[in-house]
Amino acid sequence: MQMVGMPIVACRFNCVIEVPISKRDTGNWEKAILDLLEHVHVVSNDGNMHQLEVRPMERADVMVALWLLPGMGNVRPQAPDRYIGKEWRRPKSKGLQWKLPL
Repeated sequence: MQMVGMPIVACRFNCVIEVPISKRDTGNWEKAILDLLEHVHVVSNDGNMHQLEVRPMERADVMVALWLLPGMGNVRPQAPDRYIGKEWRRPKSKGLQWKLPL
């Protein structure tokens, strides 16, 4: 899916996310939502976020509000697409390599 008719946010931005009140950790929402905004091309790079506020509210859905900061520097380039066809591209790094002591 992609947002249609809306230009991609390619500058720094502030973000407010309102989530339903639950027993879950409120911080669990931010990574998934920001990755989704990047995936559907609402923002060019979620690393351009300057300030984030996650508010637990009495609601059944999630609301995301963005405030653009075009005058602020240090804009990160657009992140490359990681989804190809029907498969997610695996990271090129091998991750942590652990060796057991002999």
